[in-house]
Amino acid sequence: MTDCDFLAAYVDSFGMQFQNDIAALKDLESSYLVSTRKFAQLLGFKNAADLIGLSDGDAPSPTAKYAEVYYQQDRTVEQTRSALICLDNHNYYYGFDSYIFTKTAVINPKTENVLGTRLIASKPLLLSPIHIALEMQGLSASYNEMISLGKTKFNNVKLTNRQHLVLFLTINGYSQGEIVKFFKLIQDNISEAVVKDTLRVLKVKFGATSKAGLIMKVLKSGRHTHIPAQLACQGSFVLLNHEFKIQQ
Repeated sequence: MTDCDFLAAYVDSFGMQFQNDIAALKDLESSYLVSTRKFAQLLGFKNAADLIGLSDGDAPSPTAKYAEVYYQQDRTVEQTRSALICLDNHNYYYGFDSYIFTKTAVINPKTENVLGTRLIASKPLLLSPIHIALEMQGLSASYNEMISLGKTKFNNVKLTNRQHLVLFLTINGYSQGEIVKFFKLIQDNISEAVVKDTLRVLKVKFGATSKAGLIMKVLKSGRHTHIPAQLACQGSFVLLNHEFKIQQ
């Protein structure tokens, strides 16, 4: 089957395969070929057909702000042929919310060519939506108050933004070297020595003697449900831990 024939058949069957999902399919230029109504509405469109031929930058909602990030993720999926699991926490057309997006390359098994990227969104099970996490701490979902999230006391433990982000990345399976690389992405250059020292301070704050013990105490305290302020401002976050639980 040629690439054109395979893609046409895939698009035709998409609605039946994913009719109950928040799902969509993009071509190699990140233009939408097909989507479910739930996905289109997430981006601010009334009907799925209104999204066809457009890209993320054309969405009549705050999600358009992150279009370049999404395009980069699409190219990564196409080039690596591997799935990306991303935590998107930002404003949608109806307000601030959090979703897990699984992005997968669509490949013609006959030609082995990558033809596009499929996206499926799910609500997180282990991470509360942003507005719920904020409400738990007595904050509203306004942007100015959101940036104080990382410094809020929780169970008598107060963290700086940096400590909260290092803790969050550690819980999600990032190594010290990977944490350094991530900080560079958000224009905060730190060394592995700084990460190591931050983890030492976190162990003291949570009364842990090891990295595993720290993670266990954080999970028991419920701190893992709080998204760091720097990620809340960042918009879209690629998760390395593919065992992260999501609602199917």
